[in-house]
Amino acid sequence: MSKSVVWGLASIIILSVVAFTLRTTAENRYIYPFSPVSTMHYVDDNPYLELGAMFFGLRSMAADIVWIKTLQYYGGPTEGETREEHEHHIAEEAHGDHHHHHHDRHDADTTAYRKLYALCTRAVWLDPYFFHVYNIGSAAIGFVQERYDEAAALLKEGVVWNYNPNSVHYWRLNYALAALGYEKVKDYKNAIAILEKMIDPDDSPLILLRVLANTYEKNGDYRKSLKLWKFISHKFPDQEIKAQQKMKILAQRIAG
Repeated sequence: MSKSVVWGLASIIILSVVAFTLRTTAENRYIYPFSPVSTMHYVDDNPYLELGAMFFGLRSMAADIVWIKTLQYYGGPTEGETREEHEHHIAEEAHGDHHHHHHDRHDADTTAYRKLYALCTRAVWLDPYFFHVYNIGSAAIGFVQERYDEAAALLKEGVVWNYNPNSVHYWRLNYALAALGYEKVKDYKNAIAILEKMIDPDDSPLILLRVLANTYEKNGDYRKSLKLWKFISHKFPDQEIKAQQKMKILAQRIAG
């Protein structure tokens, strides 16, 4: 290797180190618009992706990748469950076998998917304006897994970073926080009133529609729950089996 190539590589390395040091110093000194490196959220892996993205100024793209990893984690086996067991359980659910397992088992298991909060906070640490993480993450952690304090902490962070009284997204975060409080004390009537304000059936993600449908059911509003599950089955074809199972149960309760 020629001396010119060696000096060129050395120069690139030195400039890279200097640039990263300056960037880190600036972020540690000035919180806005992003949190400093010293506050980075760790899960249980090496954050090379995040550090690399920050170095090149691609925090938003890194947040997208972390969010994809979060969804893969939430859709995979939970703690204490092998991938083979998880796939077997999902197959049972698809065939309507309720005697052995139902995926809703995880919905009431507060020990399931314990890393979900840490993953969500890592994503919004990278991009604190990532509304999707606040909305879906808090719904999964709070309304589904019933870890209300973690979900509230995630939403509060979103409210602080995204303060804008003129933004619909900002108010949806506040509504979600209020609904979460009512859900925690099992005041489903008031939780529904708030959820109906924040959820747009034509625009909201599946998990929020499921939260509202399940809250209707908890409150004894079986007809409203059935109607919403019917809407879900049409809007999300991959949810048809699940929706049909729920509608069958709700129809039996309505009949009586």
